[in-house]
Amino acid sequence: MTTILSLLLLALATAAAAAPPRVENGTARLSNGVHLPLVSLGTGDSVNQTRTNLEAALDAGFRAVDTALIYFDQSGVAEAIRDEIGKYERREIFITTKVPGGGAGVDNYKSTLLDAKVNLALLKVDYVDLLLVHWSPLAGCGNCEAIRDQWRAMEDIYFLKQARAIGVSNYCKACFECLEGHATTFPMV
Repeated sequence: MTTILSLLLLALATAAAAAPPRVENGTARLSNGVHLPLVSLGTGDSVNQTRTNLEAALDAGFRAVDTALIYFDQSGVAEAIRDEIGKYERREIFITTKVPGGGAGVDNYKSTLLDAKVNLALLKVDYVDLLLVHWSPLAGCGNCEAIRDQWRAMEDIYFLKQARAIGVSNYCKACFECLEGHATTFPMV
């Protein structure tokens, strides 16, 4: 299960390319000013209990949830958030979700845009706070074309304000090297 804390550690490890996050009041301030909570409820291992677990976590003081398309639990996240919105404003609940890594033989740009759209629809929100590429392309980190195409889609999603911040998970140094000189917005996490 991926947690915001592990994502923060990844952000710190890759901060040489961008301004390092500043930790303040239980959040890390990303390079674009978004405050990333240091603790989040990861939903990846609780498909049948997602709604109940998230409602309990929010009642206990959590304000962040981490989900992904491959967790198949986004309807539970959407139900819990919808029920909790009366207690909290949408901006008070930090939603992280992920799109799958690109694949060989697919249009990584289009599939990433579609996956982001599906995320928003399943979560029943207009935007997420953090959208991550879940892993490097299936063809491997040396597939710079796939990495660049997928990242270009991530940047478009960000500029369309469908994600307040964008980043990557499970990337290696070679993946980042593929983005150097090609990304207009470097991964914030």
